[in-house]
Amino acid sequence: MTRLALAALAAAALAILSPVQAEAEPLVSGYTFVAVDAVRIDQAYTLWVTGIQAGQQASTEVSIYLTGNNSSSQALICEKMALMAMAKPGQFRLEIGLASAGAAACKLSRVTP
Repeated sequence: MTRLALAALAAAALAILSPVQAEAEPLVSGYTFVAVDAVRIDQAYTLWVTGIQAGQQASTEVSIYLTGNNSSSQALICEKMALMAMAKPGQFRLEIGLASAGAAACKLSRVTP
C-alpha cells in the first residue's frame, strides 16, 4: 500500500512539474530576471520583484500593478513563478511586464545550458 501511495505521489509530482506547452500572450514591455532575491504583493495587487535583471550586475526592485477581474489569482500565479525562480537560481528566467492587451503578465521559462 505504501509503494502504491508513493508511486501515485511521484506521478502527481511529475505531472505538476513537467513542462506544459501553452500559447502565452507575448510580453510587449517588461523586465526579465535571471535571478530573483525577493517577491511580495501588497494589498493593491502590486507585484514587487527584487533580483538581477538580464544584462545587469546589481540587484534591482521593480513593480507591476496587476489589474482586471482576476488580479488576485494572477498575483498568486506570478508570486509562485517568482518563488520557483528564487528557489533554483540560474535555472529559470522570469519575465514580468505588460502583454499586448495591456494587462500585466508573468512568464517563467527554463534556462537551457
